[in-house]
Amino acid sequence: MSLLLVEDNAADARLVRELLLEARPHLFDVTHVTDLRSAVASLTGRRFDVIILDLGLPDSTGLETLVRARGGAPDVPVIVLTGLDDEGSAINAVSHGAQDYLVKGAVTGQVLRHAITYAIERARLEATTREREDRFRQLTDNMKEVFFVVDSQFRETLYISPAYEDVWGWPCASLYERPASFLEHIVAEDREAVRANIARVQAGEDAGEIMFRITRADGAQRSILTHAMPVRDADGVVYRIAGLGMDVTERLSLERQFRQAQKMEAVGRLAGGVAHDFNNLLTVITSYTSLLLSEAGLGDAVRDDLAQIAKAAESAATLTRQLLAFSRQQVVEPRVLDLNDVVRDAGKILRRVIGEDVALVMKLAPDLGRVLADFGQIEQIIMNMTVNARDAMPSGGRLVLETANVEIAAERAFEHFTVRPGAYVALSIRDTGTGMTDETKARMFEPFFTTKEAGKGTGLGLSMVFGIVQQCGGYITVDSVLGEGTTFGIHLPRVDSAVIAEASGPAITSPRGTETILLVEDVEPLREIVRRVLVEHGYAVLDAVDAPAALLRAEKFRGPIHLLLTDVVLPGLSGRDLAGRLKASRPDMKVLFTSGYTDDAMMRRGVADRGVAFMQKPFTPETLARRVRQVLDRSGPAALP
Repeated sequence: MSLLLVEDNAADARLVRELLLEARPHLFDVTHVTDLRSAVASLTGRRFDVIILDLGLPDSTGLETLVRARGGAPDVPVIVLTGLDDEGSAINAVSHGAQDYLVKGAVTGQVLRHAITYAIERARLEATTREREDRFRQLTDNMKEVFFVVDSQFRETLYISPAYEDVWGWPCASLYERPASFLEHIVAEDREAVRANIARVQAGEDAGEIMFRITRADGAQRSILTHAMPVRDADGVVYRIAGLGMDVTERLSLERQFRQAQKMEAVGRLAGGVAHDFNNLLTVITSYTSLLLSEAGLGDAVRDDLAQIAKAAESAATLTRQLLAFSRQQVVEPRVLDLNDVVRDAGKILRRVIGEDVALVMKLAPDLGRVLADFGQIEQIIMNMTVNARDAMPSGGRLVLETANVEIAAERAFEHFTVRPGAYVALSIRDTGTGMTDETKARMFEPFFTTKEAGKGTGLGLSMVFGIVQQCGGYITVDSVLGEGTTFGIHLPRVDSAVIAEASGPAITSPRGTETILLVEDVEPLREIVRRVLVEHGYAVLDAVDAPAALLRAEKFRGPIHLLLTDVVLPGLSGRDLAGRLKASRPDMKVLFTSGYTDDAMMRRGVADRGVAFMQKPFTPETLARRVRQVLDRSGPAALP
């Protein structure tokens, strides 16, 4: 062991050497100096295991000697060896960092060697403890969670990690002064549950997690999840409480959004399925009604009755279109649009819709980016939101339509788990109306939920808006305060393409023809009426109930098949797959898809992008005849999704 002996008395220094070397002469390497200045110089150039220090030196006396010596090598243990046999001095020396206090004349070799060994081991243990404490503090000081240790009675805070100030917004010093002061910040309704949880931990239970709300120093409310546990001594008595708390506000928000999205998705699937079956029935109703109305010799009373049936069927078709928009299963024709153009066009009608007591203000960004959307659907959104705003301002008010380019950063996108960061075009619709309650805001996008009186609304307006925006890849924000108004923010992804003008095809004057059409429809009443309409317009019709039957008919038919008219949704093989197989052997055959809905994403987005011919159910005989003729008259091969 390497020892530094600081002793100005030569006899005492010689005695120490003899005591150390008498039993084991090769164990100790002793360096002897006679003053503190020499001791400090020796410590700067060499590493010693122990310092044996006399407090009375020529250049320093008393505790100052100890303090200065430790300052030169704070990690080296110091044993005070002095002629002063005083308990108070011994206590002061130990409190100032000495590992031991020995009195000259009363020290044996065994005692001195034991003191040196003890000092080295104790210093090593303290160094290990400091290292562990440093690692602990590095961990806890940099973690986002709040780590705390208090005594079992919450009278003393032993440690609180710096994250407390970020989460609670209050200084850590407040907890060191009053450990239970955090209760003053968790909201009043949650305090009793927290106190009960603390009591269980104090009684020795691992009470598990508890969630409560706090009010930060800045007034913001946050949700905290905390797990506290008892710390026991060797006798099993709880003497401390340790725990971890984390801010779960964002997590809870995302969980709520996820549950709402799942709920909306489930309702959307149901709505889409209902709309599909209903559209098949409506097509039969509208087709037969149209055929009857075209017959001569009908009495006025019968014609009026049929007209009422047709009107009711059209109203029902509007409802199914809204259901499909909500469920994002509507086939759309997206175009690159300037949102300002849509707002301006809608504005011509809006001023008549909202009435004279509502001031309409438009704030349109001059450099607005483009969006990829269906013009009619965006117009539907604006009209629907405007009508809702007008109804929320029965005594008049102010309606503002504003467009802007926005950038959604990754941090902001995290607040809405369905949102992707990037460039968006925003349309905000702001009114000064009655606003919404929290209950209404939680359910506003559900289909058939409405706050209007019976007969004044279907409850499909906002759900339709929700579906359209989702189908466009966008999202909606809502800011509403009861009695102060509501702002809806429609955010659609920005695209770089220039505006594409609508291409209007030539008007079809004669929807008749003589070509051969392969009709595939699994709903028998619908298949019959479509076949009848096509035959009456001069076409030869091969009909089939599903894809296998259609493939068999096409295989047996030797002549050309000019058009495949098929439902997209068929049992077994889909209409898309059927078209692909038939086109392999009949490349010149045109294809016209039809459906009451489709859950095929490529089909939904491919209608306009790929030039796929599609006809939405329900349709009338006139619509059917015109669309069939239009597809047959197209040049070039048919496009498939």
